[in-house]
Formats: sequence, structure tokens, C-alpha cells
Amino acid sequence: MSDQVFRMAEDLLAAYAVPRLLVVGDRQQIRSISGFVRSYVADGRGVSWNPPLLQGFAVAIDAEMDRQAVSPALARHVGSDDPEIVWP
Repeated sequence: MSDQVFRMAEDLLAAYAVPRLLVVGDRQQIRSISGFVRSYVADGRGVSWNPPLLQGFAVAIDAEMDRQAVSPALARHVGSDDPEIVWP
């Protein structure tokens, strides 16, 4: 990824990865919200995100529980099984 693209991605995250654009709730609540990008976590909660989309951009969200155990497959992929490293 070029430095310019990386800086653009950082700027977009700083503007749009903010609490006012997120909804955290139980699975049923999150499923009932249309038009949002969704992710679900192991404890049954879900997260919905509704950032303004710029033309040509797509978004995804991956929510994880803080300090949850790191699966062996993920540990192999990222090179660590330490939750402090994997879930900073």
C-alpha cells in the first residue's frame, strides 16, 4: 500500500470510526438495523457501523472482545497468542 493510500485510510478511520456511527447491542437489535455493516462477537453482542460512504469505497467491520483468548489458527496467522498484542 502506498504512503498516500495509507494516510488516506488513516484519515478516514479517524473521521468515521467514532462512537456516534456505531451501535452495540444484542444480536436481535443489530439484525433489525438495515443498511449498516455488521459484526458479531462471541458473547452474543453485535456491532453495527454506518459511515458515510465515499464513491468507490467499500467498508467492513470486525469487532472482537477485548483480551479474549487468541485461537491457535489466529495465533499462527499473526505470530502471537498474546491477547495484548493481538487485541491492542
